[in-house]
Amino acid sequence: MSSSSVCVVGSDATMVYDAVHNVVAGALGDLDPSFALQDFTARDVTQSSGEPTLPRVMEALNTPPLLVERRVVVVRDAQLLVAEEVAQLTEWMSAPAPQTVLIVALVGTKANRLVKAASEVVDVNVGSRVSDRVAFVMSKMDEYGVVIDHGTAQRVAEQVGDDVARVDALARTLQSIYGSAPLVFARLEPYLGDAGAGPV
Repeated sequence: MSSSSVCVVGSDATMVYDAVHNVVAGALGDLDPSFALQDFTARDVTQSSGEPTLPRVMEALNTPPLLVERRVVVVRDAQLLVAEEVAQLTEWMSAPAPQTVLIVALVGTKANRLVKAASEVVDVNVGSRVSDRVAFVMSKMDEYGVVIDHGTAQRVAEQVGDDVARVDALARTLQSIYGSAPLVFARLEPYLGDAGAGPV
């Protein structure tokens, strides 16, 4: 991965974290996550002491990778960071440490300062037009190596409606069952579930 900082942003938390999973996998490549990956949540409820998470994030970002060629640092729920913490992260983004990749997961809008500071942005919002949804279905299937034609993508988009967050899980399921074999709608329909709400 050539980018030193990636911000995954969107209004749907499920879609943001599905995308983060894939961005992290791409950043790690064949590196051992137990050495290369440090994963934080902005407001970690598991910490009984109530200590802020950011000092540990900054330490991870500024510590050279050990036993691996690069370190991947993930910050989830970055929309919960306060202004001072955002300032520290954006300062690091402007002068990143070598061999370190920062991945920020943000449920919110692209107006956030972290989105503007990132060297790469993955926007998981899907437009409300049918063509936007069809394009999203095609790109998700492609991401997992699932082969469908445009007509099938259109029928999937119609079936899920507004509930496009289901598409990632569907693509993963199809990939694990069929691999890269070309699929027609009848083959994947049993995995689609109930029809989602249509656009208003």
